[in-house]
Amino acid sequence: MSQSIPPGLMFRSFLTVASGYVLTHILFYIIALGLGALFFPEFMAYSKLDDAAQEKMMAEQLPFLQKTADLFAAWAEANPDIEIPRAVGMADFAVEGVTGQRIAPPFSLWMLQRPLDYYRNLPDADKLAVDEFLSTIDGASAFRDFAAERRLAFKNFKLGLA
Repeated sequence: MSQSIPPGLMFRSFLTVASGYVLTHILFYIIALGLGALFFPEFMAYSKLDDAAQEKMMAEQLPFLQKTADLFAAWAEANPDIEIPRAVGMADFAVEGVTGQRIAPPFSLWMLQRPLDYYRNLPDADKLAVDEFLSTIDGASAFRDFAAERRLAFKNFKLGLA
């Protein structure tokens, strides 16, 4: 007997994965813009992501992810031997001044971990160039200073502690 996944659950799962996927690619793009400005000044003329979109992402999505990281750290401390769930609680968010709550998905933290690792492991000269570029984006300190106590790994289609 086969079970079907309720459409609402499929849609919510898609949104969780899609938002993490989009954020990861935008952050890699922003880092590339910073490096591109260093090596290819004309590269900036071809940038398609405007300042408002970058600032909106930094101001709206990163605070939510920091709250998620804090919730996840508390959850991991209390549940060291349990499989990581799809959500570790509810976190406040704000979009264009409207506030609400949504699930706090650890998967989004794993997605954010990749551009953070790339950024933090850049050679000093490259990191300075990216930092200079990030300094032009309001709210980018949320990315530079993002604090996650627990690292995640994605193996065999499951999220786990690294």
